[in-house]
Amino acid sequence: MEVRQLENTKQVLVAEMNNFLSNLNVMYVKLHNLHWNVTGAGFFEVHVKLEELYTDLTLDLDEVAERILTIGHKPYATMKDYLQFASILEITSSDIKTQEAMKVATEDYIVLVRQAQEVGRLAEEAKDFRTQDLMNTLIAKYEKTLWMLQAYSA
Repeated sequence: MEVRQLENTKQVLVAEMNNFLSNLNVMYVKLHNLHWNVTGAGFFEVHVKLEELYTDLTLDLDEVAERILTIGHKPYATMKDYLQFASILEITSSDIKTQEAMKVATEDYIVLVRQAQEVGRLAEEAKDFRTQDLMNTLIAKYEKTLWMLQAYSA
């Protein structure tokens, strides 16, 4: 790969990493919303699980932001940017049944897995193997989370 093409790939990679960071931040807030507003059968388990998910996501978004800084770029750091570049959408703050909350979380984790796969592919192309390793770690974690969410909802 020629130098110019490699640089273009790196720029696309950073943009996609920032989009991923945006999704992580929107999802972090969304999981809080679900946690605070969940009702119904299984409340205690779902309430605790949602807190576990957003607490864990905090570490992930920090890892992604710090990786962007490590490779010499600036991570998005405002709600305006997150909302502009995220593909995960906010939800209104209102009561939500446990099964619906699990469905919402499941759909968003699917988005995170797919986006992490794309970032990993771009990182490989850009020969940024540490970013690729980070994405592989997140993919494995999110796939396990998806399995658990889907098993709960079955």
